[in-house]
Order: sequence, then C-alpha cells, then structure tokens
Amino acid sequence: MKCEWCSDGIFSDEDLAVWPEDAPDDISISPTTDLMLYHKWCFESLINEERQQQNMKHAADNMEVA
Repeated sequence: MKCEWCSDGIFSDEDLAVWPEDAPDDISISPTTDLMLYHKWCFESLINEERQQQNMKHAADNMEVA
C-alpha cells in the first residue's frame, strides 16, 4: 500500500488512516469520494489542509453575503 500524500509505503495497519472513513465529522465529504489510504501523520496534514480550504470557502461565502 502506498500513502496518497507522500507516496511512501504503508507497512503497518497501526500507521494506516483511510479517507473518508477516518475523517472527522467537521470535514465535508462528497458522497462520490474515492477510498484513499494515508499514513496517520500524513492524514493529519490532509485534514488540516481540508479545514483550511473549507474555512476559506466559508469566509468567501460570507463576504459575498455582506
């Protein structure tokens, strides 16, 4: 298995995080999203990036309303 973030091999189930199954509830996920595998530490980076993108989208939406 290869990590979708860093492309290095994932050699232990303890190091594995699965998108979208392991995503926190505050992350919006498309129902058509593909299953992807990550190292847990790479998954944290992915979640942080997703949160930043969602926050920027909400900020832009709020600016359009104002």
